[in-house]
Amino acid sequence: MKIAVLIIALFLAVGVGLQSCTIVAGSGMIGNEALGKEASIGLATSFLFVLGGAFVLGLPMVSWVIFGLAGFVAYNSGKEFSDLKVWGVVAFVLCIMSGLASHNDRKKKKAATTALNTTNTGK
Repeated sequence: MKIAVLIIALFLAVGVGLQSCTIVAGSGMIGNEALGKEASIGLATSFLFVLGGAFVLGLPMVSWVIFGLAGFVAYNSGKEFSDLKVWGVVAFVLCIMSGLASHNDRKKKKAATTALNTTNTGK
């Protein structure tokens, strides 16, 4: 599941980044400052997607926090740039997937530790 989160996060980071760059440039041309500010938040969301994807393999709980932050920021900022709400929901889905990956890792480590302890004690 961690590899899936990594791949999805990186592809979406490119999509969010390209869309946000386009909106920033377009808002500058038409003089809509509020749209430009929200598109800048989209760029930050894109960066958080990359950062979350970077941590998902080694530290999925860190990734969980980063995707949660990206989701919160993007979802609450989508007034002029309504696609940010969509990216926020996607970030929350990646957050849940990272949390599940972390839970599965802890479960596997606990099972391995329990198996190791039972073989060492001779039970």
